Amino acid sequence: MNRITGGQASVEFILVLCVIIAIFAVLSYLVYEMYVKSNDLKVYIFGTRLANHISDEVNTVNAVGDGHSSYFDVPGTLYGSREYTISFYRNESSVFIEGSSFTVGANLTYSSPMSTSQVHCLLPECNDVCNKSENEECLAVNGTRRIRVVKYAGKVYLTPTRNVEQGDVQFDVTPFDGSGNPDFLNPPGYVRNGGEKWNVMYIYRNLDDDSVGIAWNMNLSSGEKTTVALTEVMGDQMARNGNTDPESGENEWIWTGNTPGGYEIRGAYLLFSGGFRLCIVPNGMPSEDWTLISYDGTVNVLDKNKKVCITYP
Repeated sequence: MNRITGGQASVEFILVLCVIIAIFAVLSYLVYEMYVKSNDLKVYIFGTRLANHISDEVNTVNAVGDGHSSYFDVPGTLYGSREYTISFYRNESSVFIEGSSFTVGANLTYSSPMSTSQVHCLLPECNDVCNKSENEECLAVNGTRRIRVVKYAGKVYLTPTRNVEQGDVQFDVTPFDGSGNPDFLNPPGYVRNGGEKWNVMYIYRNLDDDSVGIAWNMNLSSGEKTTVALTEVMGDQMARNGNTDPESGENEWIWTGNTPGGYEIRGAYLLFSGGFRLCIVPNGMPSEDWTLISYDGTVNVLDKNKKVCITYP
């Protein structure tokens, strides 16, 4: 009759326990691997659906005439809180979503075809934040947001939901249009008390070539000096003019009131071949009532001490 000693029992128990632990570890790894693959599949489905959603919105707007617009929302992250970017490439009729996987953290790209390669982003996040080349327009998504998609002059633009922003104030303006470049010294459709036309800004479309941009002026007394700096400039510049002093830079206008004992109107315009975005940073504005006027008759008073950003369309 065989006897099992206490030492033998302990060894056998340890062996059985090791086998159980090994089996549990293998099963846990397989379950984890299936979990990771399942989440990667969810990320893939989410990314693919988002790419299809964006392409559908672009294709719908591109199928109709200029001026049509719609809105769509993008999430702050992909499934599983994965950060992502949205990219468009010149001569590429597709939208690309790039995010990361659960498995190894490598980047994954999802794409969807579009009916046009002429998609341009005028959102502030598209201002050279994640662009890798001059042929790419990339939107680094940093939160849930609503995007306006609009067709203008045969191209599709992604823009903010309101086309004027100054601090917490947002509103829309309608452009004036005409033949030739704007006369910034004589803005259309608006006369101040007393008949003057100064300290005025407006969006202008040149119907001869579809160029569009901004024109403005201000009234300086003798010895006054003001600087207007342009930042976040987006779009292909086509025409510009400024009644400025010689030291003005490429994206800066400097005005000085030189008329002894009197006042002087100083102004500028900057036109683009298509849609544009720019921010105007004033320094030393001569008057509290700096106004932005619209073709529909709306007059919006701007804060002369705050940056104002304008996007069109």
